[in-house]
Order: sequence, then structure tokens, then C-alpha cells
Amino acid sequence: MSELEPQSSGDADVPYVEPDLLDMRRVKVDPAWALRIPPTLAIRRQVLPFACVDDVVFVACADIDDRAAIDAVARFVRRSVRLERADPETLRPLIQRIFGGMSTTR
Repeated sequence: MSELEPQSSGDADVPYVEPDLLDMRRVKVDPAWALRIPPTLAIRRQVLPFACVDDVVFVACADIDDRAAIDAVARFVRRSVRLERADPETLRPLIQRIFGGMSTTR
């Protein structure tokens, strides 16, 4: 097997994630950044700020072309943002875990 071929995890319940997508199951999310945006923004637009390095906030997003969502995230975090294309199948449940019990009227 070549090093470039995707390898099975051996677990049929674990979905395959495309190599160019961020697997959010493997990302440590800093709640101080994630919770700077309203739950409605995160849930509806599928975006999640997850870390800040050198004054740049890293944002996982299902659609990196959604300029309105990205502009909104930048306004809430008040920093430059770097977009990371995330696998929607791993981003959605993470956002639900973080924001699921919060009010969406914020």
C-alpha cells in the first residue's frame, strides 16, 4: 500500500474524511474562542473559531466561500481570521455539543 492511499481505521462506524478537510474529532477547541460567537451564527452557518495563534483566529467552516458568515465571525472575535475547511460531518456534531444547550436568540 502506498503512503498516499487512505488507510482504513478498521472501525466501520468512523466516517472517512477527505485529506483536504479538517477532521474536527482531532482538533482541540479553545472554548474561550468558540464561545465568542453567538450560537445562532455557529449553528446556522456551520462556523467555529477554535484557536488563536499570533493574533490570528483559526475558524473551522463547512463553506469557506460564505463571506457573510466569515465577516460576522471576524466582527465577534475582533481579530484577523484564518479559514480552515472542515469536514461537515465532524463539524456539525461538535458545534451541537458546544452550543446545543444554549439559547439561539443571542
